[in-house]
Amino acid sequence: MKRAADGLKALITVDTVRKLMRYGLVGVICTLIYLLIGYAGTLAGLGVGLSHTIAVIISLIASYVGQKVFTFRVSDQHARYGTRFLIATGGIVLAQFVLVFALREAGIAPLLIFLASSLFYPVASLIVHWSWTFRTSLSN
Repeated sequence: MKRAADGLKALITVDTVRKLMRYGLVGVICTLIYLLIGYAGTLAGLGVGLSHTIAVIISLIASYVGQKVFTFRVSDQHARYGTRFLIATGGIVLAQFVLVFALREAGIAPLLIFLASSLFYPVASLIVHWSWTFRTSLSN
């Protein structure tokens, strides 16, 4: 029991907490970008699918820049981290699209669809980017 507690204590450092806070801040900003663009698209007469697609593309560009530069503080190596980000994000976005279209087919209101999607993405993204995409930069 003490060994597990020591292991957990070693994981929870001031740097880890700060990194989680930076991750959250970037995530909130990108989620708001996604919500605003996605819902504005539906209000402008675009369908949920097209609005979601446009919102995802714009918010992902903001996410990559924010997470790479601000959260994980990785400089250069766009080929390595950019490729990892695209692969990881591709899987997350595919799952998100399935969620969005399943909710649309279920007759859920567009605003609720975007809210559900907005809750799904940050959790999945945190897990994947923390554990794989930017993993070598965790000691920075």
